[in-house]
Amino acid sequence: MQSNFRLTGSLFSVLIVLLCMPLATSAQKSIAVSEVQETMSMGTRNGFQAILSDQSKKDVEAVLEDLLKEYDKKAKMEKSGKNEAKVDDVIIPSISDQPVDLYFLFSEDKSSCTVTGFFDMGTSFLSSQVYPDRFRSGEVFMQKLGLRAEKTRLAGLVKAATDDMQSLERDKAGLEKDKEKLEKSIADCEATIAKAKSDLDTNASDTKKKSEEIGQQKEKLGSLQKELDQYRDH
Repeated sequence: MQSNFRLTGSLFSVLIVLLCMPLATSAQKSIAVSEVQETMSMGTRNGFQAILSDQSKKDVEAVLEDLLKEYDKKAKMEKSGKNEAKVDDVIIPSISDQPVDLYFLFSEDKSSCTVTGFFDMGTSFLSSQVYPDRFRSGEVFMQKLGLRAEKTRLAGLVKAATDDMQSLERDKAGLEKDKEKLEKSIADCEATIAKAKSDLDTNASDTKKKSEEIGQQKEKLGSLQKELDQYRDH
């Protein structure tokens, strides 16, 4: 009874742990954004920085361009520095109901791309000090960019994995067809072998009959030759 109780208690404990474990797929993803002072084409300005892992400058720029078109379909990124891009007159309602000039500074290494967004409000750049009621919207925009970039990256990986899987499935289908052909070839060979064996049996039987006929014919020939020899002197 005591051992059964311990077993039941252990199973109950495991069940509780499993029920309490958070599902990784249901966790809300987030991107860390820091308010920073960085030197850009307009001087040292306040911006919002995000470090995006497993991203390249090229990929982040492409995602950013698509994201900006959600706010303004005519939005166009122009180079404003060696690693800087500018977008003029974009209205982001959560930041301002007036057009804002945006600057983005990029820095990449082998494992990540650091992007800093600057929001030129006209009189000054968006910051927690000057715009305490709106600076969070700058953070949110950069988080949205980071999440969109990660989504795009994962979508690319899913597509690549899907293509690889489809290629493997095609290979498997080809192998299965080859298997069918090989099995048919084996069946044909076995049928040919079986027929050849049957033909060998028939050949052996026919050969035996011919041998018997030859033996009979030899006897007949020998008998006739003896009769012919009797007329040698005539």
